[in-house]
Amino acid sequence: MKILLTALDAKFIHSNLAIYCLASYADEYRNSLKLKEYTINQQKDFILRDLYLEKPDIICFSCYIWNINYIRELISDLSKILPQTKIWLGGPEVSYNANEIVDSIPEISGVMIGEGEETFLEFCKYYVDQIGQLNDINGLAFRPSKALADHELQKYNTVSENILFDESIIVTRPRDIFDLDKLPFCYEVLNNLSLDHRIIYYESSRGCPFNCSYCLSSIDKKVRFRSLDKVFHELQFFIDHEVPQVKFVDRTFNCNHKRTIAIWKYMMEHDKGITNFHCEIAAEILNDEEIELLKQMRPGLVQLEIGVQTTNPMTLEAIHRPSSFEHLASIVNRIHTNHNVHMHLDLIAGLPHEDLDSFANSFNDVYSLLPEQLQMGFLKVLKGSFMHAHQDEYDCVYQQSSPFEVLSTKWISYDDILLLKQVEEMVEVYYNSGQFTKTLPYLVELFKTPFSFFKALGEFYAYKNYDKISHNRIRKYEILIEFSQFLLEQLDESNSVISYSNPDLTNFSIEKLKELCLLDLYLRENLKKRPNWMKDLTLLKEETKNIYMENGLRRSSKLHIEPFYHLTHSDFGFTNLFNEKQPIYCVFDYENRNPIDHNATITLL
Repeated sequence: MKILLTALDAKFIHSNLAIYCLASYADEYRNSLKLKEYTINQQKDFILRDLYLEKPDIICFSCYIWNINYIRELISDLSKILPQTKIWLGGPEVSYNANEIVDSIPEISGVMIGEGEETFLEFCKYYVDQIGQLNDINGLAFRPSKALADHELQKYNTVSENILFDESIIVTRPRDIFDLDKLPFCYEVLNNLSLDHRIIYYESSRGCPFNCSYCLSSIDKKVRFRSLDKVFHELQFFIDHEVPQVKFVDRTFNCNHKRTIAIWKYMMEHDKGITNFHCEIAAEILNDEEIELLKQMRPGLVQLEIGVQTTNPMTLEAIHRPSSFEHLASIVNRIHTNHNVHMHLDLIAGLPHEDLDSFANSFNDVYSLLPEQLQMGFLKVLKGSFMHAHQDEYDCVYQQSSPFEVLSTKWISYDDILLLKQVEEMVEVYYNSGQFTKTLPYLVELFKTPFSFFKALGEFYAYKNYDKISHNRIRKYEILIEFSQFLLEQLDESNSVISYSNPDLTNFSIEKLKELCLLDLYLRENLKKRPNWMKDLTLLKEETKNIYMENGLRRSSKLHIEPFYHLTHSDFGFTNLFNEKQPIYCVFDYENRNPIDHNATITLL
């Protein structure tokens, strides 16, 4: 008997904790199990061929919002080339409408509902050891003719006909919630897992105490924690193996203050300066002790993901988020004072009572906190969620198939959604990439609001058809310079193609912008060649050589000196102004990068 636990991840760097947990809990059946991980970016033909060559008896797919469509396509073809193979699905995307899934995909045998560890172990006993009956296993929905093992099918055989039983879908009793301490540590049990070049996911709790209307975690309020002694042992495993990043999948990592402090203290006390731990938190419930602890951490030890979602009070109430932006902002600003914690703040477009203007206000509020990442998401109307149950009340129109993303609501139109998609792309390219940390502030301050800037830039991209092309890093800087020149040319035009909010270009300098772009480029990499928009420095070659010699430095890939003419000390983070008649020389040290933004260290000569 061969059972494949199969995952289709969003990217190669991701890993699938779900199939690791199932395999480790059913480790007694190791000889019958095999893990297969792919990505949704791989060719379907490759995955189809690879699964076929395994000649499995059973294939189990881990289903999520981002891979369910791909899996449906695979199943359609797999059933043709492996007609005797039983196909089972599990995961959040099939758990809340399992009966409907089994009915709508005739090729599959059934669905494992909810938490799957104990269900899968009994599943293996049934199929591998031929013990028991399938309808005695809690947490299943299945079609008998497709799902039953041979030993159970024999009960239905008669002399005249093969199978005589009701073909209606069977849904067994719900599974009780799982005790996390019963779960083995999958990264030790499955000791052949590759930890290199991947984000490693880790779970120290399940459930969520909050009731956010758009989230499936709100359905189960029963928060369960893994014992701290087990958590400490497992964190030490990651630290000892020098795993670059461990991502807690706990829905609200800091819902228990005492536990949060204990885990963060352990990370600090055993830190080897390599592993980064990503925690999704509710910032509004952080207390003073937790904030002070965060301030003491090594830069890069912890990064925080904070779901702001909106700053509109009416929307916060409608989505059951009892918080205020003012309180959250004060906490984020306190954490930011030491510049040692990477913060990722989330917004969701398409929520109740939030129109385009309201979302723009939310965007500007969050942008003012200057997080390292500002994630713009769009409401997913998930089956089983409060939003799904109230879709008619909100006139919520959303995509018919995965990812079930909002198209319009009572407050926001599809035109508005398209505009926000443009803004989202510009934020991803120019803000979240972290490659424009000096250039962006100079440009954004020309506009009345940050949202106005990203909106105008998105419209410029669409006008020039740049949104249809993939651009390299140098080209992205060139487009910013082109955009600025375009703004200067359009100032006197009454019918501009860009609906920008009258940027103030009084003190704007294209030459300064070009040097800021160059500064950002050198902060990330030691360019072999200056970009075309900067003047030739051949005449300064000898002077630059002397600067190296005078300061006892050598040219190398790890260090670079560059002159700037139009920048001031304040542009480099210093306060006193510089006389622009002479160049200012800047040393970029690539061996000593900032662990938060990964920029080279700068020294002025």
